[in-house]
Amino acid sequence: MTSKTPREHLSELKTVPILPTIFTLGNIGAGFVCIALCTNSGEQMTKPLWVAAWMIFLGMVFDTFDGKIARLTNQCSKFGEQMDSLADLICFGVAPAILIKTYLIEQGAPNSKISWIIPLFYVFCAALRLARYNVECASSSETKTFKGLPSPAAAGALASIVLIQLKYPDHYLSTFIDWLLAPSVLLMGILMVSPFSYSHFGNKILGGHKSFGFLIILVALVIIILKFNAVAIAFMFNAYAFAGLISGIRHIRASDITNTLEELKNE
Repeated sequence: MTSKTPREHLSELKTVPILPTIFTLGNIGAGFVCIALCTNSGEQMTKPLWVAAWMIFLGMVFDTFDGKIARLTNQCSKFGEQMDSLADLICFGVAPAILIKTYLIEQGAPNSKISWIIPLFYVFCAALRLARYNVECASSSETKTFKGLPSPAAAGALASIVLIQLKYPDHYLSTFIDWLLAPSVLLMGILMVSPFSYSHFGNKILGGHKSFGFLIILVALVIIILKFNAVAIAFMFNAYAFAGLISGIRHIRASDITNTLEELKNE
């Protein structure tokens, strides 16, 4: 298989897929609005942070449909793949990190360095995760699982926690969750670059034909999310993140046991 010449690469850029690119730009726009709201100076930041957190979820909507639209309209391209990665880094890497940094500062983080270093670590992990994904996609066909927690899921887990804290600031668990937020950011960053496998959640729900019972469950889930939006979303995203972690640890333990048994047999 021969690599393409620079002239061939340039010829691919003479035309770009319009509709998928518009959705990808929407993802970037949502990330930008999130960052802009977080950096907007003012005494009362609760409402801007609330809207900023929801911008990350709006970005997920654009991110979900840009690829599907590209495939439906037969407009898949290398240009779109690169645009998608850049958009993900902005909306699911930089934007949630700025959101967390702003929230920690607003809550009076005990160490001001924490509010900078931990979100920065998350951005680094998101960039590494997306770079690894691009390399893996270029060298293999499409799979049903992701290696490492997808950046949209990590961003959703953190943004949903911020939503809960803003919606229920006087809850008796609020202080406890505040203390858990910084470790959660570290954990989500580590899970993104981990070797643990995560199922393609979007394809499992929206892909293929489903039973009528599955449709009823899906409708009920949407109603629950609309009714208990922040709590339901936080549970969903964090459950997905921890499911991969637990499955990965179990797989490692099972592999260790298997290797140990093999060593005992060979002795």
